[in-house]
Amino acid sequence: MSVQGAYTRDTVPENPSLAGARVTFWRVLRSEWRKLWSLRSATILLLSGAVVMVLFSAGVSFAIGSQAGEYEVKAPWFLVAQMGGLGLQIGALLVAANAVVQLAGEYTTHTAVSSYSAVPRRGLVYGAKVLLHAVLGFVFGTAMYALASLVSALAFNLTGMGAQSDGRMLNEALISGLYVMVIVCMALGLGALMRNTTGAVVTVAVFVYVISNVLVGLAFMGNKFVGWISNHLPTAAVDALRPSASLLSGATTEDIEAAGMTAVDRLATWDVWLMIGFWVIVPLVLGYVATVRRAVR
Repeated sequence: MSVQGAYTRDTVPENPSLAGARVTFWRVLRSEWRKLWSLRSATILLLSGAVVMVLFSAGVSFAIGSQAGEYEVKAPWFLVAQMGGLGLQIGALLVAANAVVQLAGEYTTHTAVSSYSAVPRRGLVYGAKVLLHAVLGFVFGTAMYALASLVSALAFNLTGMGAQSDGRMLNEALISGLYVMVIVCMALGLGALMRNTTGAVVTVAVFVYVISNVLVGLAFMGNKFVGWISNHLPTAAVDALRPSASLLSGATTEDIEAAGMTAVDRLATWDVWLMIGFWVIVPLVLGYVATVRRAVR
């Protein structure tokens, strides 16, 4: 008997559990969920993001409360809101890094070959990864912001300063979740384009944090054009939705300049959502095209 004949269809046992199985989006999504938690890096990165957010909020709030507690004033709700978001950018970057590891890491380790062999429709795999990590980023950002704000209020109370509460804190938490989701989607799109974990994470970090802060600094120096650009970057666009941002909406130009800032034109609501959609959709579409059309090796 030849070697070829020894491995005919009749001699290879079939797996009855796979009989009649179809590749559906729900099955691919469950597979991605299992792959997510099979890597130790996912737990490490998510826990690191949570710890960073809580420690930042607790440390700075305790320092402020220790100095102002003797004056017997309560921390206003928007101060607690600011304290809750101190570590949000770092936390978002760590969640985005976890998403890129799950996507671009498959190309680095060449496991993408087996993934796309099992699911020939690459769009299903890409869509499942995007949906899973976008939802995870939103839930993480919302929950960790709420926890960090709670820890911040507790730190103010422990120092004798006290903290005010407000129903708008819930909106702040949801917008924080939206911010993390936007950063994750940008990172996923770049990860699919570059197929390199380090390159995608560094690009997001430099663009969102370094370039954004430089442009904001130039905008406060009075450059209107740079101010317009900085307002249309992801961080500024999402922050414009925060209830605490509306506190300056009624301030006059003289009041803003007296506080040491330069008045910058605020975005309209439609402009904010347009920018958020742009920074989410464009990277994801480019990543989808690269995933579907490029060869996998």
